[in-house]
Amino acid sequence: MRLPRHLAYASVSLLTLAAPAFAQEAPPAATPPEQSPDAPLNDADIVVSARRREENLQDVPLVVNAVTGQAIEKLNLRNFQDITSVVPGLALTPNANGIGSSSSIRGVNHDVNVSGENGTIQYYMGDAPVQSGIVLQTMYDIAQIEVLRGPQGTLRGRATPSGSITVTTRQPDLTEAGGYVGGTYASANAINGQFGINVPVWQDKLAVRIAGLYDKNSGDRVHSINSTLDPYNDTRSLRATVRFEPLSWLKAGFMYQGLGFQSQAWDHVQSYALVNPAAVPTAGAPDYGTITQQQRLSVERNPRTVSTNFKLYNWNAEADYAGQRLIYVGSRQISQFDSFTPVDSANFFPALNGVGHSVTGAHVTTHEIRLQNESRIAGMFDYVVGYFNSKGDATTQLSNDSILRFLLDIPGVPRTQIAPPSINTTQIFLPRSTSNEESYFGNLTAHLGEGTEIAGGLRHIRYTSTVPGVFIGCTAAQYVAAACAPPSNGSNFSYNVSKTVYSATIR
Repeated sequence: MRLPRHLAYASVSLLTLAAPAFAQEAPPAATPPEQSPDAPLNDADIVVSARRREENLQDVPLVVNAVTGQAIEKLNLRNFQDITSVVPGLALTPNANGIGSSSSIRGVNHDVNVSGENGTIQYYMGDAPVQSGIVLQTMYDIAQIEVLRGPQGTLRGRATPSGSITVTTRQPDLTEAGGYVGGTYASANAINGQFGINVPVWQDKLAVRIAGLYDKNSGDRVHSINSTLDPYNDTRSLRATVRFEPLSWLKAGFMYQGLGFQSQAWDHVQSYALVNPAAVPTAGAPDYGTITQQQRLSVERNPRTVSTNFKLYNWNAEADYAGQRLIYVGSRQISQFDSFTPVDSANFFPALNGVGHSVTGAHVTTHEIRLQNESRIAGMFDYVVGYFNSKGDATTQLSNDSILRFLLDIPGVPRTQIAPPSINTTQIFLPRSTSNEESYFGNLTAHLGEGTEIAGGLRHIRYTSTVPGVFIGCTAAQYVAAACAPPSNGSNFSYNVSKTVYSATIR
């Protein structure tokens, strides 16, 4: 894990989008009143929480883009990756293996396969840090998305050098019942259906909101000439949110979201002769004719399949007293990944069906407590101090097929195959690894008149991890039975590091 040593912030970048109103729906808390469908939002209408307090976007001297729920509806954005069309410099790509994503802000990349989920960009939902896969696989019943650029670390959550992406779901309305149902049907049998239901249980004090999504499409629409199986993406999700405000100074909430995603896809190919007409085909290679890129074809016999399941629990509480606010946010994330990947994408060995199979289970629990002012101290100071803790564990079982060819290679003599090609399967087991991140942070801002701010912050982080190693030729059952050979020293990635990050700015 890499931690930045110092932080710096840049000037402001703003995004203004038109927004339609929702029928029979009260506006979510912490968002401005809804306007007519043709009335554009201006910066004063958009409320963001980039500095851990609600402020108009035009008053925040940070590089932040805000995409409102109204804008999402008007632009018919159905996939989370679609927000890249309205947020300059943002790239979001879920990984083909279904585990996490490759994301970048202004070219600085976050790849979960490399970073182990401690990347340069942090995702938040319900004000708690979450795995990128929970956010990127689906988007529905959203109040607002905030993309905050530049180093983060002294206000909440995790320290990240590139930025953060915060998703705020629509909150229950305490006074009025309502709901909506919407759907889209497009070519290639693409279906997207969403709903939201709001029910006040105890007038002005307790309300529940249920929202859901069903989305199915043909993925990238690539088919294989060697199979009748069709490509598809299938996403189903359900979210339940509880909002409880028994007293004017006390608030609490709970959210559960379940998400299931399944996909079947083929690797897109074209004939190499179209790239290099002088190329000589490999001896023994199957002849599939000329395949152009526009045909959207594959030659595989086995598709790439991915199945992921997420469960996210989020709970929070706030208490106000004498102009100060105490905030607690907790979360529990449970994820299961199961993927099959063909090892012979060119189908060079049609009689063999080699695949790689990966199963990963992970759990992450986070706790954060913050104290901050609501009323500006002495008319000029804002502060945030807090504590953050994240504990996680993961287990992975890999089964990887390798295709073996036995050739006799003598100089001056044509190569001779001395045995038929065969498959060798290697089992790889990564036992339960654990990680623990603990940090203390604080930030102080002095407002000098209407146009000048001086701010500084610190965060001290301690990160520990325990990784037993990578066991080659070992299954989970063999590991439990102590029948696996000890791993090499090079596969032990345990850490115990402490770092301090800081920021100092004048605007």
